[in-house]
Amino acid sequence: SRGQRRGQGALDFRFADEDDAEELHALVGRAYAPEVASFRAGPLFRGPSEVAATLGNGARTRWLVLELPSGDEDMVAACQFRIEGLAEQKVSEILVFATAVRGKGLGTYLLRKVESVVTSLGAQKFVVRVPHLREDALEWLEHRGFVEVGGGPWAEVDSAPTKVDVSHIRLERRIGEQLPQPRRLRETSTINPLDDTLNLMGTLLSALKEEAYNGAEPPQAQAGASDS
Repeated sequence: SRGQRRGQGALDFRFADEDDAEELHALVGRAYAPEVASFRAGPLFRGPSEVAATLGNGARTRWLVLELPSGDEDMVAACQFRIEGLAEQKVSEILVFATAVRGKGLGTYLLRKVESVVTSLGAQKFVVRVPHLREDALEWLEHRGFVEVGGGPWAEVDSAPTKVDVSHIRLERRIGEQLPQPRRLRETSTINPLDDTLNLMGTLLSALKEEAYNGAEPPQAQAGASDS
Protein backbone atom coordinates (compact mmCIF):
# COMPACT_ATOMS: atom_id res chain seq x y z
CA SER A 1 0.00 0.00 0.00
CA ARG A 2 1.03 3.60 -0.46
CA GLY A 3 2.67 5.46 2.42
CA GLN A 4 0.67 7.42 4.96
CA ARG A 5 -0.61 10.70 3.54
CA ARG A 6 0.38 13.90 5.33
CA GLY A 7 -1.74 16.39 3.42
CA GLN A 8 -4.86 16.67 1.29
CA GLY A 9 -4.42 19.69 -0.95
CA ALA A 10 -3.94 20.10 -4.66
CA LEU A 11 -0.66 18.28 -4.15
CA ASP A 12 -0.59 15.17 -1.97
CA PHE A 13 2.21 14.90 0.58
CA ARG A 14 3.12 11.63 2.29
CA PHE A 15 5.82 9.29 3.46
CA ALA A 16 7.04 6.83 0.85
CA ASP A 17 7.16 3.05 1.31
CA GLU A 18 8.54 0.04 -0.54
CA ASP A 19 5.86 0.28 -3.22
CA ASP A 20 7.35 3.60 -4.32
CA ALA A 21 10.84 2.24 -5.03
CA GLU A 22 10.50 2.06 -8.81
CA GLU A 23 8.98 5.52 -9.16
CA LEU A 24 11.54 7.05 -6.79
CA HIS A 25 14.35 5.42 -8.74
CA ALA A 26 13.09 6.97 -11.98
CA LEU A 27 12.55 10.44 -10.44
CA VAL A 28 15.97 10.56 -8.76
CA GLY A 29 17.64 9.24 -11.90
CA ARG A 30 16.23 12.10 -13.97
CA ALA A 31 16.99 14.78 -11.38
CA TYR A 32 20.60 13.71 -10.89
CA ALA A 33 21.35 12.95 -14.54
CA PRO A 34 23.51 16.11 -14.92
CA GLU A 35 25.74 14.97 -12.04
CA VAL A 36 26.20 11.58 -13.67
CA ALA A 37 27.06 13.28 -16.95
CA SER A 38 29.55 15.69 -15.39
CA PHE A 39 31.36 13.85 -12.60
CA ARG A 40 29.62 10.80 -11.16
CA ALA A 41 30.77 7.41 -12.43
CA GLY A 42 27.27 6.03 -11.96
CA PRO A 43 23.76 6.82 -10.71
CA LEU A 44 22.85 7.39 -7.05
CA PHE A 45 20.89 4.13 -7.05
CA ARG A 46 21.70 1.32 -9.48
CA GLY A 47 18.15 0.03 -9.41
CA PRO A 48 14.80 0.08 -7.57
CA SER A 49 16.08 -2.59 -5.17
CA GLU A 50 18.69 -0.17 -3.80
CA VAL A 51 15.99 2.43 -3.25
CA ALA A 52 13.77 -0.20 -1.58
CA ALA A 53 16.57 -0.89 0.89
CA THR A 54 16.23 2.71 2.12
CA LEU A 55 12.46 2.34 2.60
CA GLY A 56 12.14 -0.74 4.80
CA ASN A 57 11.24 -0.79 8.48
CA GLY A 58 14.89 -1.08 9.46
CA ALA A 59 16.07 1.83 7.32
CA ARG A 60 17.69 4.81 9.03
CA THR A 61 16.26 7.28 6.54
CA ARG A 62 12.78 8.42 5.53
CA TRP A 63 11.42 9.62 2.19
CA LEU A 64 8.77 12.32 1.77
CA VAL A 65 7.09 12.70 -1.61
CA LEU A 66 4.79 15.13 -3.39
CA GLU A 67 2.45 13.77 -6.02
CA LEU A 68 -0.45 14.90 -8.14
CA PRO A 69 -3.83 13.68 -6.85
CA SER A 70 -4.63 12.13 -10.22
CA GLY A 71 -5.59 8.59 -11.02
CA ASP A 72 -1.97 7.72 -11.75
CA GLU A 73 -0.65 9.59 -8.68
CA ASP A 74 2.30 11.04 -10.57
CA MET A 75 5.23 11.66 -8.22
CA VAL A 76 6.68 15.12 -8.84
CA ALA A 77 9.16 15.61 -5.97
CA ALA A 78 10.90 13.64 -3.24
CA CYS A 79 13.31 14.16 -0.35
CA GLN A 80 15.31 11.55 1.55
CA PHE A 81 16.45 12.60 5.02
CA ARG A 82 17.56 11.26 8.36
CA ILE A 83 17.44 12.62 11.88
CA GLU A 84 20.62 12.47 13.95
CA GLY A 85 21.64 13.65 17.40
CA LEU A 86 19.91 13.76 20.76
CA ALA A 87 17.53 16.20 22.45
CA GLU A 88 18.26 19.79 21.45
CA GLN A 89 21.14 18.73 19.21
CA LYS A 90 18.99 16.94 16.63
CA VAL A 91 19.68 17.77 13.00
CA SER A 92 17.95 16.70 9.81
CA GLU A 93 20.42 15.74 7.10
CA ILE A 94 19.05 15.98 3.57
CA LEU A 95 20.48 13.12 1.51
CA VAL A 96 18.49 13.31 -1.74
CA PHE A 97 16.36 16.19 -3.04
CA ALA A 98 14.73 15.75 -6.44
CA THR A 99 11.92 17.31 -8.48
CA ALA A 100 10.48 16.43 -11.88
CA VAL A 101 9.82 19.98 -13.07
CA ARG A 102 11.88 23.14 -12.69
CA GLY A 103 10.65 26.69 -12.41
CA LYS A 104 7.38 25.98 -10.61
CA GLY A 105 8.54 26.21 -6.99
CA LEU A 106 8.41 22.51 -6.19
CA GLY A 107 11.76 22.60 -4.40
CA THR A 108 10.79 25.41 -2.04
CA TYR A 109 7.38 23.88 -1.48
CA LEU A 110 8.87 20.48 -0.67
CA LEU A 111 11.38 22.10 1.69
CA ARG A 112 8.51 23.71 3.60
CA LYS A 113 6.76 20.35 3.94
CA VAL A 114 9.91 18.53 5.03
CA GLU A 115 10.59 21.25 7.59
CA SER A 116 7.14 20.77 9.13
CA VAL A 117 7.80 17.05 9.53
CA VAL A 118 11.33 17.21 10.92
CA THR A 119 10.25 19.93 13.36
CA SER A 120 7.68 17.52 14.79
CA LEU A 121 10.51 14.99 15.14
CA GLY A 122 12.57 17.43 17.19
CA ALA A 123 15.15 18.55 14.62
CA GLN A 124 16.71 21.97 15.18
CA LYS A 125 18.48 22.52 11.87
CA PHE A 126 19.01 21.18 8.37
CA VAL A 127 22.35 19.89 7.14
CA VAL A 128 23.16 19.21 3.49
CA ARG A 129 26.36 18.36 1.64
CA VAL A 130 26.60 19.47 -1.98
CA PRO A 131 29.31 18.78 -4.60
CA HIS A 132 31.32 21.94 -5.22
CA LEU A 133 30.59 21.56 -8.94
CA ARG A 134 26.85 22.06 -8.38
CA GLU A 135 26.90 25.85 -8.38
CA ASP A 136 23.20 25.95 -9.22
CA ALA A 137 22.33 23.89 -6.15
CA LEU A 138 24.59 25.96 -3.90
CA GLU A 139 23.00 29.21 -5.09
CA TRP A 140 19.49 27.79 -4.62
CA LEU A 141 20.24 26.71 -1.06
CA GLU A 142 21.89 30.00 -0.12
CA HIS A 143 18.81 31.88 -1.31
CA ARG A 144 16.81 29.78 1.15
CA GLY A 145 18.90 30.56 4.20
CA PHE A 146 21.54 27.84 4.06
CA VAL A 147 25.00 28.97 5.13
CA GLU A 148 28.30 27.35 4.20
CA VAL A 149 30.02 25.96 7.31
CA GLY A 150 32.75 23.73 5.91
CA GLY A 151 33.50 20.95 3.51
CA GLY A 152 35.92 18.23 2.63
CA PRO A 153 36.76 15.35 0.30
CA TRP A 154 33.82 13.83 -1.55
CA ALA A 155 34.77 10.35 -0.29
CA GLU A 156 33.64 11.40 3.19
CA VAL A 157 30.01 11.54 2.09
CA ASP A 158 29.82 9.33 -0.98
CA SER A 159 31.96 6.24 -1.48
CA ALA A 160 30.92 5.92 -5.14
CA PRO A 161 33.77 6.65 -7.59
CA THR A 162 33.81 9.92 -9.51
CA LYS A 163 35.20 10.75 -12.94
CA VAL A 164 36.97 13.91 -11.71
CA ASP A 165 38.20 15.17 -8.36
CA VAL A 166 35.22 16.40 -6.33
CA SER A 167 34.90 17.98 -2.93
CA HIS A 168 31.72 18.68 -0.98
CA ILE A 169 30.49 21.84 0.68
CA ARG A 170 28.53 21.52 3.91
CA LEU A 171 25.67 23.94 4.46
CA GLU A 172 23.36 24.40 7.43
CA ARG A 173 20.12 26.25 8.11
CA ARG A 174 18.27 26.75 11.38
CA ILE A 175 14.79 25.29 11.12
CA GLY A 176 12.10 27.94 11.43
CA GLU A 177 13.92 30.67 9.53
CA GLN A 178 11.71 32.40 6.98
CA LEU A 179 11.87 31.21 3.39
CA PRO A 180 11.64 33.67 0.47
CA GLN A 181 8.30 35.38 -0.07
CA PRO A 182 6.06 33.82 -2.73
CA ARG A 183 6.25 35.07 -6.28
CA ARG A 184 3.58 34.85 -8.95
CA LEU A 185 3.50 31.46 -10.63
CA ARG A 186 4.97 31.58 -14.11
CA GLU A 187 3.24 30.12 -17.14
CA THR A 188 6.33 28.38 -18.52
CA SER A 189 8.46 25.58 -17.19
CA THR A 190 11.62 23.67 -18.03
CA ILE A 191 11.27 19.90 -17.91
CA ASN A 192 14.19 17.77 -16.81
CA PRO A 193 16.24 16.17 -19.57
CA LEU A 194 14.74 12.77 -20.38
CA ASP A 195 11.33 13.98 -19.19
CA ASP A 196 9.28 15.81 -21.81
CA THR A 197 5.88 14.90 -20.38
CA LEU A 198 3.88 17.98 -21.33
CA ASN A 199 0.71 16.58 -19.80
CA LEU A 200 2.50 16.40 -16.43
CA MET A 201 3.57 20.03 -16.75
CA GLY A 202 0.05 21.22 -17.46
CA THR A 203 -1.51 19.15 -14.70
CA LEU A 204 1.13 20.29 -12.22
CA LEU A 205 0.58 23.95 -13.05
CA SER A 206 -3.15 23.54 -12.44
CA ALA A 207 -2.50 21.76 -9.15
CA LEU A 208 -0.11 24.43 -7.88
CA LYS A 209 -2.56 27.19 -8.77
CA GLU A 210 -5.35 25.35 -6.97
CA GLU A 211 -3.11 25.01 -3.90
CA ALA A 212 -2.48 28.76 -3.91
CA TYR A 213 -6.13 29.66 -4.44
CA ASN A 214 -7.19 27.40 -1.57
CA GLY A 215 -5.28 29.63 0.81
CA ALA A 216 -2.21 27.43 1.32
CA GLU A 217 1.24 28.89 0.99
CA PRO A 218 2.00 28.79 -2.74
CA PRO A 219 5.26 27.41 -4.14
CA GLN A 220 7.92 29.90 -5.11
CA ALA A 221 11.07 30.57 -7.02
CA GLN A 222 12.64 27.54 -8.70
CA ALA A 223 12.93 23.83 -8.15
CA GLY A 224 14.99 22.04 -5.55
CA ALA A 225 18.66 21.70 -4.92
CA SER A 226 18.98 18.68 -7.16
CA ASP A 227 16.59 19.77 -9.87
CA SER A 228 18.44 19.90 -13.13
